[in-house]
Amino acid sequence: MKKRLLSLLIIFSLVLGFIPFGEIKSYGQESHKVRVRVEGKDRTLYDKEVTVTDEVYCDEYFNSLGNSISNGFITTLFGQTPDSKNNETWMNYYVKDNKIDISKSVSQYKLNDVDEAVIYVAKYSSDWSKQKTLIPQINVEKNDKQVQLTVSGKSLSEINPYSDVDLKISYIGNATTNSDGEYSFDLKGIHKVEIGDYPNLVRKTIYVGEKDVIEKVKNAIDDLKVNYNSKNELESWEASAYYVVSETDEEMQKIKDKYNYEVNDNDGVAKIAYNIIGLLSAGKDPRNCNGKDYVKMLKDSQVLTGENAGKFIKKSGDEAYVSFQAFAVLALDLAQEEYDVNSAMHALKTYQNTDINDVDNYGKFGGQYDGVDSAAMALFALANHRNTEGVEESIQAGLDYIKKEQLPTGGFPGYDGESSESIAMVIKALIALDINPLSEEWTKNENMLDALLKFKEGNKFKSTIDSAYNDYSTKQAFSALADLYNGESMYKNLTHHVHEDYEINTGSDVEEPKYDFELKRNGYSDFKRGSEAQLNVDLTNNTNDDKKVTYIVALYKLNGNNKELYTYTFMTKTINAGATEEFAGGFLIPTSGEFEVKGMLWDNFDNKTPLAKEIKVDVE
Repeated sequence: MKKRLLSLLIIFSLVLGFIPFGEIKSYGQESHKVRVRVEGKDRTLYDKEVTVTDEVYCDEYFNSLGNSISNGFITTLFGQTPDSKNNETWMNYYVKDNKIDISKSVSQYKLNDVDEAVIYVAKYSSDWSKQKTLIPQINVEKNDKQVQLTVSGKSLSEINPYSDVDLKISYIGNATTNSDGEYSFDLKGIHKVEIGDYPNLVRKTIYVGEKDVIEKVKNAIDDLKVNYNSKNELESWEASAYYVVSETDEEMQKIKDKYNYEVNDNDGVAKIAYNIIGLLSAGKDPRNCNGKDYVKMLKDSQVLTGENAGKFIKKSGDEAYVSFQAFAVLALDLAQEEYDVNSAMHALKTYQNTDINDVDNYGKFGGQYDGVDSAAMALFALANHRNTEGVEESIQAGLDYIKKEQLPTGGFPGYDGESSESIAMVIKALIALDINPLSEEWTKNENMLDALLKFKEGNKFKSTIDSAYNDYSTKQAFSALADLYNGESMYKNLTHHVHEDYEINTGSDVEEPKYDFELKRNGYSDFKRGSEAQLNVDLTNNTNDDKKVTYIVALYKLNGNNKELYTYTFMTKTINAGATEEFAGGFLIPTSGEFEVKGMLWDNFDNKTPLAKEIKVDVE
């Protein structure tokens, strides 16, 4: 009989009961990480690393995300339904120790038995032995500074080299495999390689890179995640960077829960644009957030006539900053909103020095703040519209200016010497233009990555070598490292739009639970090891009846991806209809170990029925 253990989140919330401390054992004796991927006809619908601790069947996992799979038969996943009249269907394969298995259905395979589970839309013929959509097998060989990819296609009966496979490689461009299924390219930094497409070959994305570069970037990102995990809130730059390097559903949920960026009615276009990008990164709808349509608000701010035609101006001063205009363009592009692109591109170009005789400043973007970082931000926006008249020339002039400003260290200047912000923005601009920032062309004595990492202290960054670390420098470095790690710009390829679709598709089937009670924490700071943790809350009964409830404050010990109940305290009380009362509970947190505190409201210990959304507090 299958164990109905769907995912760690479900295991934690439904299976963990509160038992005396002396009887506590680890609930997940062994954890196993598996990559779960769903490939639709036109794009990847789901791609996450999942940690399982017990028998979790593939169909159960997808059903826990709001899909419906019954008896191994799949109809719709994440909003996509294959057209059976066009010989389309869902198929699946599993990978274990680099070997592909297609022998079982989704209801027969346990995620803890495989390294990767892939469900995909397949094209088939009436003769099933002549499968049309093949499964890719990729072999990667590194020879000094070159990489050779060999792509084979696996059908139900055989495996053969696959020629003329479409490849898209960051900083290289579009390519195809030869008659032996091979393609070679020079390796520098980290490259994203997208292989194949529906209906010929199941889509697959891999990353190849130099080992030392991957380690440097990954270690820095992991340190930055620690920093942002300790914060109660994330703003736009932080949320968008964290989103594109998120690896698990838990991280995605953390971004959604923590994103908070206040925008007032009298704020300018920059804050509106940042908020749109942040909301999309958090899986929220910028067209309907707290009753406001930020996309329409930004679109309506575009001036269509006069000397400021094309610019986005909501309050006086917006027109003074080229960076404000650039992010307005980026936000509308990511939201897939129509606006006057030609006019906006022309407006951006008006900030640029086009006097070829002004050798020192030709290509520079002016405005209230002019410099390398402002020029780089302008290039973000121009990169999305290279086919617009005059844009390519503007980009080249901007690149020439930035290149001229590069320092012998490989970095770039700000207003007080070499600046981490300037380096970070140039990295992002080059990646947006599909230019490798670690190429020989853009390397002097050191490359940009090494130049940027010089400003890192612990899990934060500072602006200049002699300054203290600060949030602004840290979030911009995080954003640059995220793009470098992914081999593509977070401002392109509908990255955020896909995430928004994912949230909508899962949420449309399984709405967030609606509770009769509300828990609201008094205070915002994290708890610290070796100190007392007291979780004070205001508890509101939104029903018309007096109800007896149990408030629990629990301390969980974290062991990798496992959680173990360490201790807890509780109180039971009757709350009058419509009343709000203060509850409190706490304990001493040990001096060593990783912990998390939860506040929960149940009907009683027997049923353990949640009556309010739980509160989580990190422990530093």
